[in-house]
Amino acid sequence: MVMEEIPYSVRSIVFNALKTLAVKANEKFLDLTYRVDSSVPDHVVGDSFRLRQVILNLVGNAIKFTENGEVSLTIRKADQDNCEHNEYAIEFSVSDTGIGIQADKLDLIFDTFQQADGSMTRKFGGTGLGLSISKRLVNLMRGDVWVKSTYGKGSSFFFTCTVRLATSDISFIEKALKPYQGHQVLFIDKGETGHGKEISSMLSQIGLEPVVVESDSHSDLMQAGRPANHPSNYDVVIVDSIETGRRLRSIDEFKYIPIVLLAPVVHVSLKSALDLGITSYMTTPCQTIDLGNGMIPALENRAMPSLADNTKSFDILLAEDNVVNQRLAVKILEKYHHVVTVGGFEATAKIREYEYNIGTTRTPIIALTAHAMLGDRENPAAKKKAEIKSGGKGNIPQENGSKAPRSTTGAASPSPGPKGEAGSPAKEGDDPLARVSSVAVRPAAAAAASDRRRRETNEASSGEAASAAKKRKVG
Repeated sequence: MVMEEIPYSVRSIVFNALKTLAVKANEKFLDLTYRVDSSVPDHVVGDSFRLRQVILNLVGNAIKFTENGEVSLTIRKADQDNCEHNEYAIEFSVSDTGIGIQADKLDLIFDTFQQADGSMTRKFGGTGLGLSISKRLVNLMRGDVWVKSTYGKGSSFFFTCTVRLATSDISFIEKALKPYQGHQVLFIDKGETGHGKEISSMLSQIGLEPVVVESDSHSDLMQAGRPANHPSNYDVVIVDSIETGRRLRSIDEFKYIPIVLLAPVVHVSLKSALDLGITSYMTTPCQTIDLGNGMIPALENRAMPSLADNTKSFDILLAEDNVVNQRLAVKILEKYHHVVTVGGFEATAKIREYEYNIGTTRTPIIALTAHAMLGDRENPAAKKKAEIKSGGKGNIPQENGSKAPRSTTGAASPSPGPKGEAGSPAKEGDDPLARVSSVAVRPAAAAAASDRRRRETNEASSGEAASAAKKRKVG
């Protein structure tokens, strides 16, 4: 197995890994916390993907085998005796208040396909392969792994890894932050970091515009730099404590601005961090390159002015039958200031009702769905759709402000309206969606019954015509 040697941010890798596990911890009502010592460097060179794998395995196991209490990850400086020049050893410890491990089983758990208790496989699942893989990865990162446990009270897994200290050259950070040059950053410095002036200078050095206030009171925040620096103009807010973040979120003007946590010691709950919208964190003192790495995810979560200035508002019909995908799509659209107010089935029913009432041609509607089986096509609700296409492209504006290309799946030509065989073409400027809000919707069952009767009538007419033609041929 080849280990990569690439620069990465230790705190970003850890934070992003823990965020993926926070949902599972919340489902079990566990408190998932992390603590990072300020002595641990952030910008290092090593295999970030393998480090993430080990963290996911160990923290994931801790959550799985803990029914109540806490799971915590602590990062600190390890013994540096075996480190060469420009290297640094980091120690990670994952502690839980779970079931614990019996003393005579501690030597077995890192063996392939071994668990401390065979009954655990039936209750919690798994084969024991995760710890074996983690041990191998840790060894490849020139580290070691061990465990301490008290049966019935919990366990603590420890591992170390050796990394190289990355260069302090900030050129690549400046390049990454170039699209955000001149963005305003509100820095609430209450003196807890002890490095307020240095932080402000670093922000200016990487091309950002800092606005510093020394209090988190509502009046001070609202008056900071007015009128040019109105809260809506801030792209990121840097806070020095979780309490300051909570106070900030209680102010309407600051509810949705990304937060970066900057403190001498970071020891917070993942749930609190995610609830407050904290996108990254740093410990002080820090270097310019470390601060830049922490600012990138926060700025990426804030819409870029270049996009906002060039992107117009669009009318978007979002047709999605999966609830999870609906929520995800709505969140993405809301990020770019679009609002989704009507469901796909409801909008389709209103459009068809409007066309039925005025006798216009039917507007082709292509529904995108993963449920494209025959049984799904026979669903009465699905029959209202013009065509089912799995995996097609939608018509959502791209981020560069241009309209997305039209679908290449090819929609059928408009079919005749329901009030005539030929149907009358729609008048120019007569948009079925324009007046749809004032149309009463027929119940779904009635609409389905009407469609069924119309189809049966057409089939009967076709059968009679075929029978007559056959008789003429025989005669």
